[in-house]
Amino acid sequence: MEVHYHPNLHKKKIYEYLIEFVLIFSAVTLGFFAENYREKIVLEEQTSKIIVQLHSELKKDLIDLNKTITIRRKNDSLNNLLYYIVSKNQIEKNKTILYCIQHRLLNSTGNFETNTLSIKELENTSLFKK
Repeated sequence: MEVHYHPNLHKKKIYEYLIEFVLIFSAVTLGFFAENYREKIVLEEQTSKIIVQLHSELKKDLIDLNKTITIRRKNDSLNNLLYYIVSKNQIEKNKTILYCIQHRLLNSTGNFETNTLSIKELENTSLFKK
């Protein structure tokens, strides 16, 4: 059978406990600071990516909106022409024109839908508060 001897441990003085406490406290505090700094850097990177994405979406939306405005203006002028033909009772003379107007009005889309992907991404990353 083996015999285990316990070494004589010296009693710690209060300043040794104090030094250990300060070391542990400073290590934990520095860990929190490092984590917060890392999170700040990640959030700044996400923010810059989302801003670039939002800018490109706004440019595309502006182009789409201008196309929609052009289509609606053309449709308005066609509606005015259609109203004129019907009000002057010239339907029989202008059957071909009426067919073309009908075809144009039924097949043209004057709807505008904005792209909200980057706004949703901002909401999900808690960078944007409602």
